[in-house]
Amino acid sequence: MADLGELTPFEQAVVDAARSGAAVDSPPGELRAELIRQLLLGVHGELDPRGVRLELATVVGLVDLDDIRTLTRLVMRHCVIPEGVSCSNAHLGEVDFSHSHLKGP
Repeated sequence: MADLGELTPFEQAVVDAARSGAAVDSPPGELRAELIRQLLLGVHGELDPRGVRLELATVVGLVDLDDIRTLTRLVMRHCVIPEGVSCSNAHLGEVDFSHSHLKGP
C-alpha cells in the first residue's frame, strides 16, 4: 500500500468526515484514489457506519477496490473519476456513483 505522505486539507476533511459520519460536499476538492482504498481498509482509523460519502470531488488515479471486504458504504455522487474504478472480488456494504463521471479500466 502506497504511503500518501501528508494529506491535503481536502483529503484530511474526507478522513475526518468518514470517521464522524458526515458527508463531504463543500468546497469541491481533489483527492488521491489511494486514500479511498486506505479508508475502506481502516488505515486511517475506524469509520462511522455511514461510510465514505463524497460529492463534487475529483479523484486522481484509479479507484482500486479489488479484494476489499467491508460493510462500509462508499458514496461518491457528482464526482469526476477519470481513471475509473476497479472492483474485482470486492464486497462493500453499498456503492453509489450516482451522477458521477467515470471511465472503466
